[in-house]
Amino acid sequence: WLHHPRFSREGKAHLLIYQTFPNVQAVIHAHPFHVLPFCSLSRPIPPVLENTQKFGVIKVIPPAPAHSQELAENIVAGLLGQEERIRQQAAAVLIPQHGIIVAAKDLWAAVDALERIDWNAWCILASRWLA
Repeated sequence: WLHHPRFSREGKAHLLIYQTFPNVQAVIHAHPFHVLPFCSLSRPIPPVLENTQKFGVIKVIPPAPAHSQELAENIVAGLLGQEERIRQQAAAVLIPQHGIIVAAKDLWAAVDALERIDWNAWCILASRWLA
């Protein structure tokens, strides 16, 4: 079933996250408009809003070929050490030149975290206009 055409191209990463982190009940792989500039330049996203402090700095994982086991392992390695964040709500990592992975305690927590991180990224980008 790993090779079924309807299986997500990043399914290896999703499965490895679920296998590694028993508290994860939802994984979102997305390409949010305001997060992508950070991914494109492989820059972490610092928390600048009060409601994103709980996620810490969203770090960038080492690059690896798309859809590879190496990429899945890099994603899991980036999430290691963030188990308490996952237990409370969610943790995230950036995939260089690609997007974001959010691992969360449930789907609502994952969607909420993704939206907060994207707004946080927008605030960083927009605040440069004020400088």
